[in-house]
Amino acid sequence: MKRYYFAMLFFMFAALPFVQATNVEIEPLNKSTYNDWEPTYDNELTFLVTVTGLDSSGEILFRFTQVSSWPGIYMNKNSDIESENSGPDLRFYAIDQSKDAYADVNKARKDIKLSTSGNYNPKHAKWVVADDGSTATFSWTSDANLPSEKFTIKITVKSKDGGSFGTLQASFNGNATINIPKDDNGNYIADKSDTKYGYTNPALDNEK
Repeated sequence: MKRYYFAMLFFMFAALPFVQATNVEIEPLNKSTYNDWEPTYDNELTFLVTVTGLDSSGEILFRFTQVSSWPGIYMNKNSDIESENSGPDLRFYAIDQSKDAYADVNKARKDIKLSTSGNYNPKHAKWVVADDGSTATFSWTSDANLPSEKFTIKITVKSKDGGSFGTLQASFNGNATINIPKDDNGNYIADKSDTKYGYTNPALDNEK
């Protein structure tokens, strides 16, 4: 009988979904800037990404989900530069990314970098950004000598449209996400614009 109950318990636990530990966190570099940010052409935001549970080498993958892709620079307007501005409205650019690394978010906000005269060697870390700006990867080898416990880097995102929206996702043994712009009510408009202009999303209003 005991063997029967043991077997039942075994199968019950085996049926439970496997929960993978998430070893990545993402947050704004400046929270007040993020709270007040509204998308305009070439407007940018910088985020802090912290990873833990490191191996001697690895990579952090960044991409956008549910991202807008309007023609022109303000939804459908200024279509004469549509060819220049085709693709996602939120993008990564290699020139905006830095190989500076930090011990944690507090050091990053104070711009206290990991010392290159000490262990960290940025020559063995690199950014790879897709041609259309849709993805970016920060990778490192064991020769970079990044801290084995955790470290923080910065990632910068640019808006290419006055109505852009999307979700930034960072992946490293799990996923972390953050909305761009800040959009707590889920109407695809910056909360700052909602407050300032009383904007709403008619499509969402009709669903109520």
